[in-house]
Amino acid sequence: MGTLIEADSSYSSRRSSSKSVFSAGSTKLDKLENAVIDLKRSVDRRQSEAAALEDELNMMEKTVKEFLNKDSAASELVSPMPADTEKDTLVFHGVPVDSMEVGEDPEVNKNFLEHNIKKLLKKHWGIDTTAVLTHVYRWQDGPKLRELAPIVVVFQEKRDKDQVWMKIKENAIVKEIVVTQDSSERRIGTKPTRSPDQKPSSRNRSPTKPPQKPKVAKTRQNSVSISPTKQRRPPPRASKSPTKEPPAKIRTKREVSPVKKPRKDSLVPSLGNKTSSSKESDDTSEEKEIYGNLEPGFTLLLHGLESDWIEEEMSDDDDFRKDVIEQKVKKLTQEVGLTRKIVYKNFFRWEDGPPHLDVPPVLIQFKEKKDRNEVYQALREGLKKSGLVITEDSRSRLAGNKPKEVSTKLNFASFMEHYQSYTVAQTLYNKMVRLI
Repeated sequence: MGTLIEADSSYSSRRSSSKSVFSAGSTKLDKLENAVIDLKRSVDRRQSEAAALEDELNMMEKTVKEFLNKDSAASELVSPMPADTEKDTLVFHGVPVDSMEVGEDPEVNKNFLEHNIKKLLKKHWGIDTTAVLTHVYRWQDGPKLRELAPIVVVFQEKRDKDQVWMKIKENAIVKEIVVTQDSSERRIGTKPTRSPDQKPSSRNRSPTKPPQKPKVAKTRQNSVSISPTKQRRPPPRASKSPTKEPPAKIRTKREVSPVKKPRKDSLVPSLGNKTSSSKESDDTSEEKEIYGNLEPGFTLLLHGLESDWIEEEMSDDDDFRKDVIEQKVKKLTQEVGLTRKIVYKNFFRWEDGPPHLDVPPVLIQFKEKKDRNEVYQALREGLKKSGLVITEDSRSRLAGNKPKEVSTKLNFASFMEHYQSYTVAQTLYNKMVRLI
């Protein structure tokens, strides 16, 4: 009897322990199921948010494209273009107006807009591009986003535009700014116009007719066709006494001269030369667009060089003033570390030039282009602590005309205050001086 009682008690204890283990396991399982349910809800919620944002972006792009299509349909200047060259332009919607966009000259404003667009690409999308932009301007008649006119950016090379557009699509979406594609040919009616006396640039794209083949007069089937530009010479008469031609010499394998293959290491410099030559060609084309047939390669403008009492007292003696300015310029070049002898041709103050530090700029004329380029590269960064600035020459001064009038707010001091960078301010001020 006692054995039966002990067995019953042990059985009940084992049963209670199994129940406790089962209850503990079920509790953990319930917790895991609840955690999985919460994760599914979180995933569903985020998917719905992503779908809503994508729908909103698609709706916004659709609205912008509808505006662009309506404008292009109303324009009479639309010209048919092939599909592969249709879209070479990006339109940036929602970009705030910069305080430097105060001038009415589209060429001057292009410098600030181009700088801001490239800064925007690097900040929001991490794109550091050196693409050449032929046109950058505010499209005042375009669809406005938050009461801001869009900025039209026309690329010189379509492949540069395609690379920028691909990176914009791959990277994060910026809610404040919307970027769309467009065609420069559809924006012909809204591009900045040039003055009548200014020649159009070869870099600007314009629809041209394909070259036509010269027409050749039809002749009979048996007659020989005659080229319109070059007449066929009559065949030489056969000589009466035929001469025996010597048999053709058969070259053996030993006589065949082997062709040497170029070494692999000889191909490396050619790639570097190709890159540097393309960059030089871009600079040359830009210089040709700005200066035309003028020659800016022998002169520079130094802005902010003070005029002391000796220079003012001897204002009637040009040779004496030239010597005084020359000594000041030589002192500056020595301070920035340029010790090589530079051959100068002339110095004088350009009284009609843009003032800096309340003095007109000094024109420096060189005898050799290499001296001019070396001085320019040395003073571009070397004058950072002095407050002076060096720029290339103005096209109006080279042509013997009065400089173009620009806003008084567009000066080197305002550039420095706005951009807080001497390099950026010098670059933009140099572009402005070349255009005035």
